[in-house]
Amino acid sequence: MPQRYYVFNTGGVGADSNEEASGPKYKKISKELTLMLQEALIRDAVKFEYDSTLRSEVAVAIVNESGKEVIDLRSEWLPRNIYGEEEYISRVVNLRRLRYFGADSSDKAGILRYTKVTDNLIDPADVPPPANERELAWLLSFYWNVDQAYDSLAELSSHLDQGLRPAQHLLRVVQQMYESGTSQSLELTSEARAALPDLGVRPR
Repeated sequence: MPQRYYVFNTGGVGADSNEEASGPKYKKISKELTLMLQEALIRDAVKFEYDSTLRSEVAVAIVNESGKEVIDLRSEWLPRNIYGEEEYISRVVNLRRLRYFGADSSDKAGILRYTKVTDNLIDPADVPPPANERELAWLLSFYWNVDQAYDSLAELSSHLDQGLRPAQHLLRVVQQMYESGTSQSLELTSEARAALPDLGVRPR
């Protein structure tokens, strides 16, 4: 039997920052709205549209028996419309970066620090390109399945005996992510670049 999974934001939308629920655009999501959406889901009366930035479908309206929209959620409740396209994309990408890389090397929320889990745990297309050496080292630490996430490429290179060389298709993915990173903000020292071939990555 097919299963569907839904995620509800029961806090609010439009905050100035991702850390605080405040700001001139901020709106608390009422209990009534949440219950209304839950009830509409049970009746299969929620209209979804694909959000290419979030990479999932989001609820945009509640419809009646004829499929006509009776409650439009777009302008008032969708973050893309509240923040505007550019700021919305920036916020989602930053949250995704924190999800995978953490805020720094001590952040236990970064998924890529857990190097002994199966590679299938994450979709590489969901991971933002690395923005610095630590993020690239974490990415490679994850796919090499070494004993921990290393903060430098040279350090990782000296511990490859703790893991296994990734499959070739995964190395191609990492190569593409590395190249995407260098086309944006990623810059490496000569020492870091020298370690790349041992890690299965061609320097640029």
